Amino acid sequence: MELYTIAITRLNTGFQNIGEIIQKNADELQNNNPEAITILTEEIENTAPSFKNSAKDFNRMYLDIVDSLNQKEVNYNEYEPFFKYINQIFPQYRESLVKSIDNLKNIGIDNSELNQTIANLDNAIMEIVNTFTNLLKIAIDYVDSTKDI
Repeated sequence: MELYTIAITRLNTGFQNIGEIIQKNADELQNNNPEAITILTEEIENTAPSFKNSAKDFNRMYLDIVDSLNQKEVNYNEYEPFFKYINQIFPQYRESLVKSIDNLKNIGIDNSELNQTIANLDNAIMEIVNTFTNLLKIAIDYVDSTKDI
C-alpha cells in the first residue's frame, strides 16, 4: 500500500505542476510565446521522471501481487480491501489519466520540442494505464470469484 500511495502522490503532483504552469501561462501559450512554451516544456521534462517512477512502482506492485497470488497459500483477506478499492477507483482514474494526457497532446502548440516532451510523457502515462488495466482485471476476477463464497 505504501508503494501505491507514493506512486499516486507522484502522479497527482505531476499533473498539478503541469496544470499550474499551463494556467499561469495560458495567454502566452495561446499566443505561441516562445518563452512560455520553453517554460512548459521544461516543467514537463522536470516532471516526467516522477511519472516514469510511478509507472515503475505500479508495475512492481502489479508483479508483486501476481507473484503473491500464484503462491501455494494465499491469504486473500490481505488483498480484499485493496481489490475493492481498485474496482471503485481505477476505472475513473484510468479515464482521467487518458483525458489529461489527451488534453496536453491537443494543447494546440506547434513546437517540435514540446511535442516530443509530451510524447515521452504520454509513453509513461500509457504504461501506467496498462498497469492499471492489469490490476483492475485481477481485482475484478477476485471480486467475481468471492461473490459465491
